[in-house]
Amino acid sequence: RDALLAEARRVGEIPFEVDAEPSTDGVARNAGGFRMAIPVQAADPTSPSSVALAAATRYRQLFGLDAPSKDLEFLDSRQDGVGGWHVHYRQRLESLPVFRGGLAVHLTPALRLARFEAFTIPRDQVDTFAATVSATSAEATARLAVPIGVTVESATIILGIFAPEAVGFTGHGGVLSYRVTLETNPPDESRDVYVSATMGSVLHVTRLAAGFEPRYHIEEWGSPFPTPIFDTDGGTADPWIGTTHAAYRA
Repeated sequence: RDALLAEARRVGEIPFEVDAEPSTDGVARNAGGFRMAIPVQAADPTSPSSVALAAATRYRQLFGLDAPSKDLEFLDSRQDGVGGWHVHYRQRLESLPVFRGGLAVHLTPALRLARFEAFTIPRDQVDTFAATVSATSAEATARLAVPIGVTVESATIILGIFAPEAVGFTGHGGVLSYRVTLETNPPDESRDVYVSATMGSVLHVTRLAAGFEPRYHIEEWGSPFPTPIFDTDGGTADPWIGTTHAAYRA
């Protein structure tokens, strides 16, 4: 909030309002209980997705984005029960997905900017975009992360950008990596294994079962990225307005 307000004051020509009083209708507008409404100039001021992209472009420096129109992949826009709009994007760099990376733009019913939620990686903080380890080698390494006696039924491999910070490590940028999804028998041993695309080493293992790390990263509001609010069937109960929204795989 403070960073956004500071940016709004810096550019000067954008008026903004902040209501520091808690909402009277029992609906918290963001995690801090404040409401913000910033008008945004967009190519189509009647389109939530157009306004959201204009807002992301206007404040792109807050998220380390060079060109939101290129670095953000549109997922969807949804209207909640009180008329607000929520537009969700997944981050991509050099056409590669940023695992667990995304931006949510939340708009008031009048299509003013209410708030952002994001977990993004600046392009210049990615170690490299050139893989030197093959996908076949990465899969073989990932299979070593499965306990003895567990059968791997299938493996899905995606090259993308892994962010150590997304899983609790600070002071790191993005690492070019393979995400190897191993579906197993028994199913509760299924996992995502992130393997460095340059060193060939395992960076992180995510269990895909209830009681472990979530199978889905929630690209929604209600909790700042990368902290998820989730259940294992792929849905999430929004704590602010009590409605249910979809969860997306990063």
